[in-house]
Amino acid sequence: MTRIDLNKIWDDARAMASANAELLAVLAGMFVMLPMIVSLQLLAAGAPAEATPPPETMEAMLTLYTDYVAAHWQVLLGRELVMTFGVLAMLVLLLREGRPTVGESLRVGLGLLPVYLLAELLEGFMLVAAFMAFVLPFFYLLARLALVPSVAAAEAPSNPIRLIVRSIALTRGNGLRILLVLAILFLTSQLAMRVIGMMVSILGGLLLPRELAMFLEQITLGAMSALVAVATVLLTAALYRATSVQDARLSPR
Repeated sequence: MTRIDLNKIWDDARAMASANAELLAVLAGMFVMLPMIVSLQLLAAGAPAEATPPPETMEAMLTLYTDYVAAHWQVLLGRELVMTFGVLAMLVLLLREGRPTVGESLRVGLGLLPVYLLAELLEGFMLVAAFMAFVLPFFYLLARLALVPSVAAAEAPSNPIRLIVRSIALTRGNGLRILLVLAILFLTSQLAMRVIGMMVSILGGLLLPRELAMFLEQITLGAMSALVAVATVLLTAALYRATSVQDARLSPR
């Protein structure tokens, strides 16, 4: 398959952002920012009064993480389900023909959720196997599976395996380029979230009472999570549009 033009990917993502800014802001606010803020408040309410010391070994870190998930799985699972639903709705809004409304995007996204979750479960098993084999295949496979949510939103296959197979087919010959795009997005967003979060934490600690400072940090993290989700949606939608056009040109008629 012909290599995708990364410059065109960025341009297409910016064009979709400009054309759908208000609707994306509504969906991201409702289904990413708000769930993130609510979950952070619930998690903070259940946190121990005394801070635990940081783990010193990888085994201790893994134990701490599994204990944390076991103690708060209801909140974490609920948040992820709502945010996944919101991401699907945003992709439906961008990729379905006929410019669906927010309500139509939500209805379609809800119908896609069960099949997509099954595909995500299968994808998780594949990624774990790739990580156990070697780290590099894990990241390459992650790039090859990056279009699973976009395929779900645009094509609505009823078989979760079809979602995975279709994503792998569309990304054929472009795995490293897609990995580069995802790496740029991840590193940029993580750096921005850390810098802005640190600034808000310092200013809030200096100027506000502890409770208000913590709430400001939660709002900031929720807003940044929404921005990252929108950026991810825009890039994966642009990647899907580019690869699906190439696939249509190369497919026999």
